Amino acid sequence: MAGAVMDVQTAFELGAVLTLALGGVLMFVARDLPRDLRASVRSWTAGTVLQATAYFLFSRQPAWPQLLTIVLANACFVGGLTGYWRAVRQFDGRPDRPALWLPIAFNVPLISLFTYALPSTTARFVVSSAIAACLFGWTGLSLLRIRSIRQSASRHLLLGICCVASVYMGSRALYYGLVIEVPSGLLRQGAAASADALLAPLLPVTSTAAFLALSIDRVRRRFERIAATDHLTGLLSRRSLDAAGESAFALRNTEDRALTVLLADIDHFKRINDEAGHAVGDQVLRDVARALQSQVRAGDLVGRFGGEEFLVVARFSRRDESRVLAERLRARVRRTPISANGWSFTVTVSIGIASCCERDTCFEDLVQRADVALYDAKQAGRDRVSLAESPTRNHAFDLT
Repeated sequence: MAGAVMDVQTAFELGAVLTLALGGVLMFVARDLPRDLRASVRSWTAGTVLQATAYFLFSRQPAWPQLLTIVLANACFVGGLTGYWRAVRQFDGRPDRPALWLPIAFNVPLISLFTYALPSTTARFVVSSAIAACLFGWTGLSLLRIRSIRQSASRHLLLGICCVASVYMGSRALYYGLVIEVPSGLLRQGAAASADALLAPLLPVTSTAAFLALSIDRVRRRFERIAATDHLTGLLSRRSLDAAGESAFALRNTEDRALTVLLADIDHFKRINDEAGHAVGDQVLRDVARALQSQVRAGDLVGRFGGEEFLVVARFSRRDESRVLAERLRARVRRTPISANGWSFTVTVSIGIASCCERDTCFEDLVQRADVALYDAKQAGRDRVSLAESPTRNHAFDLT
C-alpha cells in the first residue's frame, strides 16, 4: 500500500509541476496576443495555476492539515475550472455574471461540512465531481455559442475535451455515490485513486494546449480577414479577388452561365487627389465602393482591384445582362453625392467588360481583356461602358 500511496502522490506532484509549467508558457505567450484576447488568456492562466495548486495540495495528504489538503485544495480545483469557464466566456466577448462564482460558493461550505461536521470522503468526492462535471459542461456550452470559430479544429478539440471531462466527472460522482464507499484519505484509494490521479492532470494539460491553439487560430483568422479585405473600402482586396477569380475560372465549364468581369475606374481621380487632397480622395473611394456594392447581385463578388479601380466578378446567361449591370453601376455612381472637407461633387466611372472565352487560359487573361475594354471606354470620352472583343462562343456558352 505504501508503494501505491507513493505512486499516487508522485502523480499529483508531476501533474502540479506540468500544469504550472503550462500556465507559465501561457502567461508568456499572452503578451504577444491582441489586447482583446488577453483577458481570456489571463483567466485561463489563473485557472491553470489554481489547478496546479490543487494537485500540489492533494499530494500533501495526509501530512498537511485537512484545511489545506482538502478544503483549500478542492476550492482551488473548482476555482481553476471556473477560470476556464470564465476564459471561454471572455473569449466570446461575454461579460462576467454572479452565477460564475456559484460553484465556488457551493463547494467550500459543502466540502467543509463533509470534512469537519459530517466527515465523509464519499460525500466530498461526489460534491467535487458533480461540480466539476457541471463546470466542464458549461464551458462546452459556452464554446458552442462562439460562432466566429465554428470550423476551427482547436475549438472542436477543446469542446471534445470538455464533453469527455464532463461525462467522466459525472460518472465519477455517480460511481462514488452509488457503487462504492470511499475509504478515508484521497491517497489511500488503490486503483481508483491511482486512475483519478493519473487522469486528472491530463485535463488541464490537454485543455490548456487546446485553448492556446484556439487563441492562435483566432489571431490567424483575423489576419486572413485583414488580408482578404481592403482596409479603406471594406470590399474584397486584390488578393481575395484573384483567389476567388482563379477558383471561378477553374470551374468555368461547370455552369451554363459565362464567367464575366467588370472593371470600373473612377474618372479623373488623380485630379481629385491633387486638387482636393487625399482625404477627399479616400472618401470618394469609400462612397463609390458603397454605390457599387449596393447594385451587385447576390453571389457576385466586388472588390477594390487597386488604386481607383474596382472589379466585379459575376456570371451571366446572356451577354447583354453584363452590360445591363454595368450601366446600372455606372448610373448609381453618377447619382452618388460626395461630401468631404467642404467639397461637394459627384464622380463618374468608366467600365470595361470581358466574358470568358476559349482563348483565355487563366483569370488574369480575362481581367486583361476587361482592362483593354476599360481603356476603350476612357478613350471614347469616359463615363461609359465598353465590351471586350469576344468570339461568338464563350467556352461552349452562347452569349446571345
